[in-house]
Amino acid sequence: MLHKWTEFKLIGVIALKKILIIGANGFIGSHLARYYSKHNDNEYSITLACRDISTVDLHSDHIHAIELDVLDKKHLQPLLSGYDVIYNFAGHSGALSSFYNYNQNLEVNCRGMLNILDTVKDFENKPLIVFPSTRLVYGHTTSEKVNELFTPQPNTIYGSNKLAAENYLQSYSNLFDIPYLIFRISIPYGLFDTKETSGNYGFINYFINRALNGDPIQIYGDGTQKRDIIYIQDLVSILYKSVHEFKLRNNILNLGGTEVISVGEIADLVANKFGTNVNKINWTKELERIETGDMVLDSSALYSQIGFTPQFKLKDYLQIMRGGEENA
Repeated sequence: MLHKWTEFKLIGVIALKKILIIGANGFIGSHLARYYSKHNDNEYSITLACRDISTVDLHSDHIHAIELDVLDKKHLQPLLSGYDVIYNFAGHSGALSSFYNYNQNLEVNCRGMLNILDTVKDFENKPLIVFPSTRLVYGHTTSEKVNELFTPQPNTIYGSNKLAAENYLQSYSNLFDIPYLIFRISIPYGLFDTKETSGNYGFINYFINRALNGDPIQIYGDGTQKRDIIYIQDLVSILYKSVHEFKLRNNILNLGGTEVISVGEIADLVANKFGTNVNKINWTKELERIETGDMVLDSSALYSQIGFTPQFKLKDYLQIMRGGEENA
């Protein structure tokens, strides 16, 4: 559901020509950079930022890279100034691991966001801040279909910190007129080929990597819990389109897929594609306690506004894969 929003003075921002992607060596950030590169035609000035630019693929001569650490606040001002849109993909993920690495999770997901906001609040022309939150802010829900009116009740440190970052963004926006877009993203999948890692982002990619290595796919319990999933190219296309829709600004929106499928069905599709087995194992006590059960995001509020609905299916993705690569 769309929240109330305030119309800002967008002097110098209307054209949305200067784009900064923080965390550009991550799964979503790297694909978004590639998407901008393919749709550029010299229209955009794109800067990719992360702590180590050697892990970034530039994709074209029209894309630049800078080293940026969101925890190094004293050096952020010149690095963040002059942009129309800032995508903040800097983050530390992991539902269970966030309990054991809570300091790093807190620092990157919370302090990193605060450092960005406290820096841009003083800019004359405030950039649009786009923040990828997570379905895990909802915690365990009693309804299969979850829209934005559900009260978040995260049951992990990761989900709690993402929700805190959402609140920071809204608070700074209220006081300093910083425009924002928050997306609660479900489960993306697709090729992850940055220099940083061969890719284990999300459980679907994890299943695929195990199958490619000839290992059996392991799922906890009976695998009947349902998820909505979204192909990474659809996801970044939506991120790209949404920043140009001013009516979406200052909203929290679900960004999920239209394909609803169980974890067990996903495992079977991947196993059949690569000729491996699926092993069902007992839940650990910890994982069982943080499992959300069925969770399907209702993203109709977003899709009705941008006139786009994802149609790509997991079976389509598996069909175009050749070895460990997408067969374009």
